[in-house]
Amino acid sequence: MGLERALLRAARKRTLPQLCGDKFDLRKDIRFKTRVKSATFVDDENVWHIEGTDGYQVKGQFLVTAVGLLSAGYIPAFEGIDEFKGQWCHTGRWPKGGWIFPGKRVGVIGTGATASN
Repeated sequence: MGLERALLRAARKRTLPQLCGDKFDLRKDIRFKTRVKSATFVDDENVWHIEGTDGYQVKGQFLVTAVGLLSAGYIPAFEGIDEFKGQWCHTGRWPKGGWIFPGKRVGVIGTGATASN
């Protein structure tokens, strides 16, 4: 239980990319909250040329596009959801303060990342 609480405390303060960046010493290679103006692969150099809207430029062998395509979670229309009196949330909109579940009945709807969260 100690590890779970430590992870919850850490998660409240940082996002998963920030946690992984720290754990694997990747922060020096990551630029958060940056809009990309252009990303062009140059065959002759075998690298990506990336330019941010703020003028920042960098070359790299790899380009990871974290554009937030899946950041807007899908919430299906459940019959009776408007009358539900309990707490609920989508894993994509998890409360910053987290939730404590001991002693509560919890239902999980979904699979994959949703179920593991």
